[in-house]
Amino acid sequence: MQTPPTSSPAPAVPFNPVLPGIGLLIAFACGIAPIWVVPQFEQVFVSFGADLPAATRLMVDYPWVLSALPVPVLAVWALAPKRWRDLLACVAGVVLGMAAVGFTVWAMYLPIFMLGATI
Repeated sequence: MQTPPTSSPAPAVPFNPVLPGIGLLIAFACGIAPIWVVPQFEQVFVSFGADLPAATRLMVDYPWVLSALPVPVLAVWALAPKRWRDLLACVAGVVLGMAAVGFTVWAMYLPIFMLGATI
């Protein structure tokens, strides 16, 4: 009598701390950079004497808001399927970091562009 073949459980996906670590590091670095960058621009904006656009005002008043970027990276890692969680956390950190840098640069240079458009 032959025994039916048993199916072995799927192998566990090993945790790779490098990928989520890279995502967290990039999100953290890009999130805290405005804390040092924005005050340097603020002195320039005061010399303009004009009203600031909403995005610039947001960054000037709350430069620390972007320091919460690692939280969504951790959320992606916690909620993603185990097979993809490490890679998705890394991608989320890189994408959020790039978006934060892009938004910060745009918000800081927007008053300068608006001033140039009026001249």
